[in-house]
Amino acid sequence: MNWFLDFNSEINTMISATMFSLIGIAYVYAGLLWYKKLIQTIFILCGIFLIGMNFLNETTWISIMAIICLLTPMIIGRISSKDKKELAEQ
Repeated sequence: MNWFLDFNSEINTMISATMFSLIGIAYVYAGLLWYKKLIQTIFILCGIFLIGMNFLNETTWISIMAIICLLTPMIIGRISSKDKKELAEQ
């Protein structure tokens, strides 16, 4: 949104923090719905990291971890939904 509305840096930071916090809350909530402990732990840890990264200084490692924590639950959700469909067909 900042590309075409040209917000100042404070508003851009607030939008980013809100976005990552909401995604983190969604991952924590989704993690509580899983039955497998490993997947549940991954979702919850990724969600907590996305919420907590807003309070840390931005470094390259934190940015890399944020990207990993954003993508990992989505990939797990995509793979596990295929597994459920395959099991239902059998």
